[in-house]
Amino acid sequence: MSRLALPFAALLLAVSSAPALADEVRFVNNEIGEQLVVSPGTLTREAVIAELRDAQRRGEIAASYEFAPPTRMTPSTLTREQVRREAATMSDAERNARRVLYAPNA
Repeated sequence: MSRLALPFAALLLAVSSAPALADEVRFVNNEIGEQLVVSPGTLTREAVIAELRDAQRRGEIAASYEFAPPTRMTPSTLTREQVRREAATMSDAERNARRVLYAPNA
């Protein structure tokens, strides 16, 4: 029994660590089988970082995808009094349509 324990442990270790070495694991035909994809890189880490920073400086790639870029704000052409007058003359149907459009869950 002890003669089979060592090869079995080695096999179990090899099978369980193979996905950790792969770049991605794809499920084939939505079945239980899986296909490991390993794609070794040809560039060094420093070269990739330099290319990324150059592309970010040129504006080809966003500097960060963690936050949405700020929207460009344009100043209003209406005065406060014009906005108040428009709100006061708005019908209930228009007010409800605006509420559904801008605050559907409110």
